Amino acid sequence: MRRQAGFTLVELIIAMAIFAAALSIITLSFTGLVRIQRTAASDRATLENGRQIIDDMVNDIRSATSVEVCSASTYHFAGVTGDSLLVNGATPVIYFEDSNKVLRKWDVSAGGGCTAPSLSAPPQTSNGVTVNKLVLLIVDYGTGKSTSADIDLTLKGQGNVLDHIHTAATTRGGGG
Repeated sequence: MRRQAGFTLVELIIAMAIFAAALSIITLSFTGLVRIQRTAASDRATLENGRQIIDDMVNDIRSATSVEVCSASTYHFAGVTGDSLLVNGATPVIYFEDSNKVLRKWDVSAGGGCTAPSLSAPPQTSNGVTVNKLVLLIVDYGTGKSTSADIDLTLKGQGNVLDHIHTAATTRGGGG
């Protein structure tokens, strides 16, 4: 009897097992790369958001006549945590962190001074980005106001990586 050309059942099962193992390794590698890429994109977005916040704060400070750090106890206002930065210029603004760890910017030209900021103020942090730490320092020489501010901002993004940004800004006395 002549033997017919082809594969035996055992050979087919072995070939399928090798193919399945190789496909599993490729799939796991691909999903890992996709996860890493998404995390990296989220971290880049968090850092970019932090840089934009710092740029906005520095621009406001540079066009101001003075800056003040307002203590949260100054307002006695629920929903505001920590200290806030009051930038006195043509349009005075307060940068503050709310209880949800969102950094907000409030136009205080109507209220003026270290008044209670509105929680309806537009957020400066993007969705999924929270303030992990905000430190505001000024040297006021006993006046309560200064011409420079030290800003230390740490943001936490969806990738749970902390992005730390530090800068100092000095007013240029523009105020207008």
